[in-house]
Amino acid sequence: MSQSVVITGASAGIGRAVARAFGARGADVALLARGRAGLA
Repeated sequence: MSQSVVITGASAGIGRAVARAFGARGADVALLARGRAGLA
């Protein structure tokens, strides 16, 4: 069964670390942030 997660604050700090951790484990990750710059 696949896992899907939504991460807020994904452009920096804890949100970025959590997003990377879930991505490394194969989860489908949706990222939310105030701007695009930190998501690239």
